[in-house]
Amino acid sequence: MDFEPSDKCKAIQSQLERFMDEYIYPNERLYHEQTEASADPHAEPAVMTEIRAKAKAIGLWNLFLPDAEYGAGLSNLDYTPLCEVMGRSTPATPRSSRSSAPRSRRSAGSSRSSKARSARASR
Repeated sequence: MDFEPSDKCKAIQSQLERFMDEYIYPNERLYHEQTEASADPHAEPAVMTEIRAKAKAIGLWNLFLPDAEYGAGLSNLDYTPLCEVMGRSTPATPRSSRSSAPRSRRSAGSSRSSKARSARASR
């Protein structure tokens, strides 16, 4: 079996690595400072809102969804190298691209079933 990532995966991986270098790594300390300063342990740091908007704008959003209509349209084989890159900075990267567990691949199925329910309801 060929485990070589597709050209699409390689392009997204390159884009993701640039995103990490430009937005994630330089803001890790600020992310942690804002998290610790909040009285609510579940509050999202303001810097994450900014980073998330940038990720969405450049297409690094819902990378885990295999349906290209809702996400990147990647196979598990192509999604795996991206997880390795996103795992280099936790929890900032997965949250910034909406790819954090348990949401990841498990949610892909619920996305498909929601689409089917919507189609049935509109009949």
